[in-house]
Amino acid sequence: ALSLAVHREFGQYRLPAHLASFARHSPGIRFVTHAGTIEDVLALVRARTVSLGLFPSLGAISDLDSVVLGHEPVAMVVSPHHPLARKPSVTVADLAAASYITGLRSSSYFRMTDRLLKRIGVNRYGIAMEVQDFGMVRELARHGVGVASVALCTVQDDLRAGALVRLSISGRPLDSFELRCAYRDPLPEVARRFMDHLREQLNAPSPA
Repeated sequence: ALSLAVHREFGQYRLPAHLASFARHSPGIRFVTHAGTIEDVLALVRARTVSLGLFPSLGAISDLDSVVLGHEPVAMVVSPHHPLARKPSVTVADLAAASYITGLRSSSYFRMTDRLLKRIGVNRYGIAMEVQDFGMVRELARHGVGVASVALCTVQDDLRAGALVRLSISGRPLDSFELRCAYRDPLPEVARRFMDHLREQLNAPSPA
């Protein structure tokens, strides 16, 4: 069996096609996939409950081996009725004055999006709501509660339908999330093959 843990949004929006293509070429392998928060994924890898943990990150994990398999753009989105939606581009001052819908402050996801905002100069901003569930973050943004910083793959359908608007940021754009895979050696051969398959599919360069 190949046991995986995957971050919820990556599991829903990025993994299924690649998992299916690998399964087609690996008959007889049973797949066991867990989904959860970044903290859940890392805990399952540390406990050796799973062979691989897939999650968004902004850097290596100190106590685990990991590799970057690809990157995921981060989008700042709002309701089409939000005042910022009408602007061709938004400034750091616009973003600093806005209210945000975020993950829980205690979460790794919140810390990552906070770091991305600080990198473009948004050092202080108001938080209207902290929400654990991504589906609620997206729906609250659609209902005009505030700005949400999300992985682009999770809102593509909403952007195409006009239910959300992606903000264009003047100056430096937001950095992308790394799509990182954590593991502990010794790694089963099928797990290593799947990791290589994902790296190829997600277009990350092989490590030297």
